[in-house]
Amino acid sequence: MKQLTGIELQQARSAATARFLAIAAALKQEAGVVGHKITSGLNGYAWPTGYINAPEGRTRKQLYILAHECGHIALDHFDKKKPRNVEEMEAEKWAHDALRRHGVPVPRAMTTRAKKYVARKINQAKRRGAKHIDSAARAYAKS
Repeated sequence: MKQLTGIELQQARSAATARFLAIAAALKQEAGVVGHKITSGLNGYAWPTGYINAPEGRTRKQLYILAHECGHIALDHFDKKKPRNVEEMEAEKWAHDALRRHGVPVPRAMTTRAKKYVARKINQAKRRGAKHIDSAARAYAKS
């Protein structure tokens, strides 16, 4: 593989950022997001009003977090009829599918992190006295 010059590397990074930002805009539109407050860290939150707090989407990691929050909006996770661990599993799957639909590979480390996050939400539910844990969420967290 040819070693890139500094200028070529800058151009490649710039092109990747532009591509990710275009994908972020498309994901927000697909999900029905009506507003986006950009966060400075790698965290996010979705509001029932269709707004999200999430990173801008300049990097793959930022884009994934944004996609996860878009997933909550797209899947209408605000009626409280589903346990939180199920909603989080569904948002993780939506984010994975969304990135892949747009040609962004999801590294194994991101998938592992997503499954650990759902496992953490399952354990949280158990500590809070949940009588039933969804079998699909349990299988997702263990796979």
